[in-house]
Amino acid sequence: MKSLPYFIALLLCFASFTASSQSDVSQDDSRLSETTFSVVEQMPEYPGCESVLDNTARKNCAYKNMIKYISDNLVYPSEAKAAKLEGTVVVSLIVDKEGAITKTQVVEGFDPACEAEALRVINEMPNWKPGMMRDRPVAVSMNLPIRFSL
Repeated sequence: MKSLPYFIALLLCFASFTASSQSDVSQDDSRLSETTFSVVEQMPEYPGCESVLDNTARKNCAYKNMIKYISDNLVYPSEAKAAKLEGTVVVSLIVDKEGAITKTQVVEGFDPACEAEALRVINEMPNWKPGMMRDRPVAVSMNLPIRFSL
């Protein structure tokens, strides 16, 4: 019978540890909506391939759709074209938890007119499928290089 109080004390400690763990998890989940990630369980995807079930095929489809959007909408600045300037503009952006493109900025560039054009095209993109963490949509920061080539 002496072991019964010991068992009850041990059980109470375990129960408080379990409750504490659940509280920490719910706090972590609430922080998900306030945090911007750079790597998540499921990265954001450009729209148009939601019906593709295979994960790799869907990612390839989304990448092709994004490249097509950029090539269809990017206008090579006439002054850069006249000067025969070529290079890459790298734009950082955040795909927010609703899928909108926000906080775009050039992190690497070679010509102000090309940088402005890259920002214009990215800022006009349609909403993406947001990144996911623990089955919740989250904001994800990304870098997107855009190559200007004559």
